[in-house]
Amino acid sequence: MKSYAFLIILSFMFYSCSGNHFSRYAQYNTKAYCYEDQQYLCISNDSLKLKYVSFGGFKFASSEEEFKKLNKKRPKFKNILLYGDDRYINTEYYVLIDNKKRKKGFVYSDSIIGKNHLTIAVSDSCHESNKKFLLKGLRNL
Repeated sequence: MKSYAFLIILSFMFYSCSGNHFSRYAQYNTKAYCYEDQQYLCISNDSLKLKYVSFGGFKFASSEEEFKKLNKKRPKFKNILLYGDDRYINTEYYVLIDNKKRKKGFVYSDSIIGKNHLTIAVSDSCHESNKKFLLKGLRNL
């Protein structure tokens, strides 16, 4: 009986540790086209007072459920504010809050907006000019 209770507690701990990868602030993301040509999308987060400018062809996730629709794998980071994916140009990126890990296969850009440490992680597979644009997309509101 004790081993059965131990297994239940262990599985609960595993489940709780593998929980949500998205920041609690991600739910406040809103999306709108930045300009009339609809080539760029602005993702704003009023609670963090920031805006991120991305290409309009990306598909986005601000929650675990949205992420699962775009990508069958687990997210590569925690504290995700925004995930962007474009299969056509073979690129994915993450906008992260308080990121402490640098994983292989990504290039990074760090910013401080308000009191928040934000990191943009763009996949290495991204074309160099697109990579530069995506790494500079974070702005104050």
